Amino acid sequence: MNPILVAFAVVFGVVFLLGLRHRLLGRIAIREGIRRPIQTMLVVGGLMVGAAGITAAPVATDSAQESALLNVYRAWDRTDVLVTAGNSVFEPSVADRIEEATSDSGNIDGVMGSVEAIGSLSDRTQKSSDSGVRLIGFDPQAQRDFGAFTLADGTQTYGDDLGEGQVLVSRAAAVDGGHMLPLGAAGKTG
Repeated sequence: MNPILVAFAVVFGVVFLLGLRHRLLGRIAIREGIRRPIQTMLVVGGLMVGAAGITAAPVATDSAQESALLNVYRAWDRTDVLVTAGNSVFEPSVADRIEEATSDSGNIDGVMGSVEAIGSLSDRTQKSSDSGVRLIGFDPQAQRDFGAFTLADGTQTYGDDLGEGQVLVSRAAAVDGGHMLPLGAAGKTG
């Protein structure tokens, strides 16, 4: 059953029972509602706006969380199945075990263990920041099954040619308001 209808029925049931139990109060409420319909509508409208304001924050939070999850799925592009451990981290051997278990199916192009974190990026020289930055740690050896990264200069890489301390940075993360962000690690931008 719909929880909204249940809540509606419970609230109006309680009001009806209070009206029956306290007949004078019930008669006054009905009489005032009929005598002053505009004032009654204003009170009811104000209560509705107040209740909507109170419930808007959790709804917005849930919507933002669902949007972030949907953006993660879109960011992984050609990924059909994403196995997560909630807020914890898998052992590195989990990807190997999944790959072994699915290797005979012929329907799996590749399996890769990776780490994804959402964080912030700031440019201290411009006093600007972006709170929606996604950091993705991937396995360069397994990347070949998923395709190469195309860099800004048109070259392609699987990430296996990156040296220690080097990273791939997306164009959207590298450019903020027309200025290159000074990142702490040297790397290729793409």
